[in-house]
Amino acid sequence: MRILIAASSNYIAFHGQAIFTINLAEGMARNGHIVMVAAGSERGHPYHGNINGVQLEAVRALSLRIIHPDSYVSIFPSLSAGRILDFFQPDIVHIQDHYPLSRAMVFAAIDVA
Repeated sequence: MRILIAASSNYIAFHGQAIFTINLAEGMARNGHIVMVAAGSERGHPYHGNINGVQLEAVRALSLRIIHPDSYVSIFPSLSAGRILDFFQPDIVHIQDHYPLSRAMVFAAIDVA
C-alpha cells in the first residue's frame, strides 16, 4: 500500500509530533508499505530524500523559531500538495495536524478522488 503522511513539523525534529511521525512512517515501511512523509523543510527550500526506507518530501517553509525551534509553516501548500499527490499517487493520505500543509493535502486528495 502507498501511504502519504502530511505534517507541519519537520520529519527529523525532536518533539512529540515529529517522533510519532517518524515511528509511524518507519514502522509502516518496515511492514512492507511504500511510505512518503510530506513536511515543512527545515532548510526553507524544498528537497527530497530517503530516511530509513521512508521517502521524504520537504516543502518550502518558513521557520517559526520565535514560537518553537522545530516549527515551520508551508508556503503555498496547495501547490505542493497537488504536485506530491500527482507524483506519489497514494492509496491513503494520513494527516498529523490541522495546519496549512495537512489541510491542503486533504483538499487536494478530495479533488483527486
